[in-house]
Amino acid sequence: MHDLSSFLLGLAVGVAVAAPVGPVSLFFLRQTLSGGRLTGIAAGLGAASADTFYSSLAAFGITALSGTLVGAGYWFRVVGGIVVVLIGIKVARERPIEVSRACRKTGLGEGPHPLASFGATLMLTLSNPATIVAVGALFAAFGPHTDEEPFAASAVLVGGVFAGSALWFTLLAALVDWVRPLLKPRTLFWINRACGIALVAFGLAMLGASLRPFV
Repeated sequence: MHDLSSFLLGLAVGVAVAAPVGPVSLFFLRQTLSGGRLTGIAAGLGAASADTFYSSLAAFGITALSGTLVGAGYWFRVVGGIVVVLIGIKVARERPIEVSRACRKTGLGEGPHPLASFGATLMLTLSNPATIVAVGALFAAFGPHTDEEPFAASAVLVGGVFAGSALWFTLLAALVDWVRPLLKPRTLFWINRACGIALVAFGLAMLGASLRPFV
């Protein structure tokens, strides 16, 4: 019973971390639009893996490494901001890729390979300070708060986080892939451009937050 409640709690935390609109979700959207359903799912699994990594630190009480990451928040914002700005510029300058019927059936487009999409989204999520803050806040508020087999409860909870995050991105990838052929090329162009501009804005905001203490 405790295992089920821990898993469901982790599932909810995983969805709560993955759902908000931010640089990771915008990059995921762009990857799915250009590469197809499988590329989008791979990008989502990259984000879910990063969420699981930070959840593991919080759940298992690895305070030394957690403290180091929190203390390095300034550099996370600087590096993450630069990465997001560069990705945003690249996305804004690229033209959307047409998806043929064959690509629609297989779930693959002519865009980034699923493995490349997984790695890029994993690194982007790991460098995003908002992920660390969100995971830390949710775990501080919701647990695990049990003295019975804390390691087992934490393991189940972390598994739930991965499942929740992966499920959210998988469903979203299927939805975006279903809508994709219905969009006109000009609409795709402006979605692509908007994603790029929004990513640049997020990156500049991260850099601005890192400079605030010196102003």
